[in-house]
Amino acid sequence: MYNFIFDLIFINLFIKTVKTENFIKNFNDGWHSPQKDKIITSSTTNTKDVQELELIINQIQKLINQTEENLILSSSFYSPLDPLVSARKLWSEHAYSFPKAKQIATSAYISIELTKILKGNNKFSNVLYSKNQHIINNILQKYCYKEENEEENCEMSSPYRKIDGRCNNSQKPLLGSTFSSFQRLLEADYSDGISEPRKSSSSSKKFSSSISLPNVRLLSNLLFREPKAIKLNSPPTTANSLIAHWSALIHTDLVHIGSTQLITEHGENRLIPCCAIENGLGAPDIEQHLFHPECYSINLSIDDPKFRGLINCFDYSRTLPSPRTENCSLGQREQLNQATSFLDASFLYGSLAEQTNSLRSFKNGKLISSRENGPNSLSKELPPTLEMLKNGGKNQKLFWNNYFCSSGNFGICFGGGNVQINFLPSLTALNTIFLRQHNSIATHLFKLNKDWTDEQLFQESRRIIIAQLQIITFNEWLPLIIGKENWIKFKLDVFNEENGYTLSENPTTLNEYATTVGLFSSQCLNQNLHIWNLMEFHQWKNR
Repeated sequence: MYNFIFDLIFINLFIKTVKTENFIKNFNDGWHSPQKDKIITSSTTNTKDVQELELIINQIQKLINQTEENLILSSSFYSPLDPLVSARKLWSEHAYSFPKAKQIATSAYISIELTKILKGNNKFSNVLYSKNQHIINNILQKYCYKEENEEENCEMSSPYRKIDGRCNNSQKPLLGSTFSSFQRLLEADYSDGISEPRKSSSSSKKFSSSISLPNVRLLSNLLFREPKAIKLNSPPTTANSLIAHWSALIHTDLVHIGSTQLITEHGENRLIPCCAIENGLGAPDIEQHLFHPECYSINLSIDDPKFRGLINCFDYSRTLPSPRTENCSLGQREQLNQATSFLDASFLYGSLAEQTNSLRSFKNGKLISSRENGPNSLSKELPPTLEMLKNGGKNQKLFWNNYFCSSGNFGICFGGGNVQINFLPSLTALNTIFLRQHNSIATHLFKLNKDWTDEQLFQESRRIIIAQLQIITFNEWLPLIIGKENWIKFKLDVFNEENGYTLSENPTTLNEYATTVGLFSSQCLNQNLHIWNLMEFHQWKNR
């Protein structure tokens, strides 16, 4: 059953990618509760109601902003000897949130909280379900995040993709773009029907009894063990370990989930100290027992096999929410994707124009690179180091000064299109391969086209890189994942002429892939990565 669901999600995702295919169901701009609660409606809405709604919105904004400001002021929640200090830094890097994503999420918080209020308050129910629904939509639109000059006419005649994924669809230019919501195969199942995580086996009212969900740390300890080193005596006959690393690379290209974090005035991301909040460890100069609504810390038992009473709590805050529509309409909570939903090598180039500009040399179409150093190095290209980027020009400083790498004390940190570049050595290696390939292509194109501008050389090199990535992924990697029969059956060959572009299709990444199925590669990685050189391989082959 698991394999069937796994294949189904992968097939659905990549059919959508190869054809920009539509989701199996469309959501309306309006919201309908999954529990279909009937609310008495009215046909009148007065000015006092509208003013009261706006007052509620202002209170929501103040609650979020003031709470986070106070938490930032109270910066010394944890001791430098805290056993999880490195893990906290690593997680804040792994779940890094862009400042713009944080602003967009605030709009989503307003919609979610207002939905809760309107659902449970008959005084305002007429606003939600009556002929005057446009009034609440206008109020929400007023507080909905809009960037200046965001509305942009799409030049469909341009041969190049936009960095942020916009304009792949001339009718709906924001489909699949950076900072979009994930799509779902199944409806969300929240305990309150809107936003709150389930705490029991069923959130449906039709079940009179339900079982409380177990502690996730307890489940983790029961189901998993600390990984042990596995010695690889021979290469596998069907596929090597690169299949898992390529899977991780594809996931970073299609997905970038950010957690709710604190952002200081200097732009530094910090985890919300949820455990300290719950234990009343706030600094003495600010209000005690601060509460952040996104905190869902994880309690540890005193006999936890790893920590054994050393700590009793894991910090955990929820992922950033996303507005359901461009106008921040009412409805259930959705999750925000900080990457594009297209297989466009955003792990190399980034999903924001300013990020891409910070990685470009603006000379002959090339990307910025550092060089190997050391007694045995060949001085080959490597991704730019964070030190290079932070000390670089205006483009670099504007973007990278706010980014901090947890492993900086132990070695070099690199900058790239996705923060995961430093998360696995294999991702660093694959980024390096693609960076070298881009610069090699740009060099060859310049030799053939001396009159081309830097922009032409960069965009043409990028277009070739994206094509190579897609061909390898669809025609070499995907058949190994879902099976050659399914690959043929669903016509996932990128060279298949039947895979034409369809304007009505929605390419947005699936939530199920982003949070579950796409992470299967983490279960396929050995603790130690054995690298076979050519001589070793031939020795094994001819033994």
